[in-house]
Amino acid sequence: ADAIRDVAKGKTHFSPEVMDRLVVKGGRIELENPPKTRRSMLSPRERELLRILAKGLSLKEAASILGISYKTADKQKASLMAKLDIHNRVELSRFAIREGMIEP
Repeated sequence: ADAIRDVAKGKTHFSPEVMDRLVVKGGRIELENPPKTRRSMLSPRERELLRILAKGLSLKEAASILGISYKTADKQKASLMAKLDIHNRVELSRFAIREGMIEP
């Protein structure tokens, strides 16, 4: 009810949970500990593997480029797909394009 009254009066309203996380930095209001982006959850190696796979190269080719075994590349692919909640190569490519990791 308070939220509706505040907004009706042209005020801004934040839930108590959000208010607890707001901090002032350099004259700006920011969220303390902002949520991580999906991309930032990946290790540098996983990001590189993602770029290679999203360009359409095979896992065998990716392993060769990265100088790792096929089995290691497969484990890293499984890890990055789990972190991103992605289930196939098409979704992987879409993610990489959307994130600016590869050109469309």
